[in-house]
Amino acid sequence: MTITIVGLLILGLLLLIAEFYLFPGTTLIGIAGLLVLVVAVGITFSKFGVTAGLITLLLTALIGGVLLYQGYKTFSSSGMALTKELHGKVNELENIHFEAGTEGFAYTDLRPVGKAFINGSKYEVHSLANFIKKDTPIVVHKIEINKIIVKKLTKS
Repeated sequence: MTITIVGLLILGLLLLIAEFYLFPGTTLIGIAGLLVLVVAVGITFSKFGVTAGLITLLLTALIGGVLLYQGYKTFSSSGMALTKELHGKVNELENIHFEAGTEGFAYTDLRPVGKAFINGSKYEVHSLANFIKKDTPIVVHKIEINKIIVKKLTKS
């Protein structure tokens, strides 16, 4: 019975190590590890009494706490944790100073989304057609809540 309890404790701790170091964020492996540890401690209480159960619980909690601390420390200082900020932005269409009919040109190919220069500023735009080639003159067709729709400028 002692070998079974020790085996369950080792298995539970290995599952916790796998959760912290190999598969962080999966949660299922961590929960399985905790359940195995609870079963091992429960068997210890029932087979060997309160004193042995409390000692097993204390040692398991201590080792689990050390693993948790080391896992958190490793996770937060490694490349697994997001440490950089994104500085990109989306179109802020409340501050545009043009309307439908304003001309510009495609800064990138519009497939159908891309960048365009309109009134001296670069915006993300959506083409009304499927594809507009880079440097093609465009005209603003419509401005919606969160997007600028353009079409190829045709001289009439």
